[in-house]
Amino acid sequence: MGYEGLTIDAFLNKLIANNIKAVIDLRSNPQSMKYGFSKKSFSKFIESAGMKYIHIPELGIPSSMRKGLGESISHETLFQKYELELLPEHEEAQKKLLNLMKEHSRIALVCFEANHHFCHRNTLIEYLQKKNLLPSPVLHL
Repeated sequence: MGYEGLTIDAFLNKLIANNIKAVIDLRSNPQSMKYGFSKKSFSKFIESAGMKYIHIPELGIPSSMRKGLGESISHETLFQKYELELLPEHEEAQKKLLNLMKEHSRIALVCFEANHHFCHRNTLIEYLQKKNLLPSPVLHL
């Protein structure tokens, strides 16, 4: 789930409406110009709404890799590099994510982009699906 185009209240309402128990922040650097979405305030809002907040920066894409996105590099190129180079290096973080999925049953993977086709969340999910590691179906909110 991406928070692009949403206020913090609309974002929280969407999580609550979908019975989310834990929010997994997949941003490498959880800072935002948007009110309520930087790590410190974001985690407080999430937890005050009765959900758990967990940040797994290893599953994010470092800003150095995103430089030039939309200009000199495409999303497809970036996501291929993410899948082939970064994800194999972070198996422990993936195991942590899978354990959180089992523990909380209803989780939301969060980053900025509203359209999952333009976010690494989708690449991560497809990567785990290829390995038959996901314990339950995935719904893109």
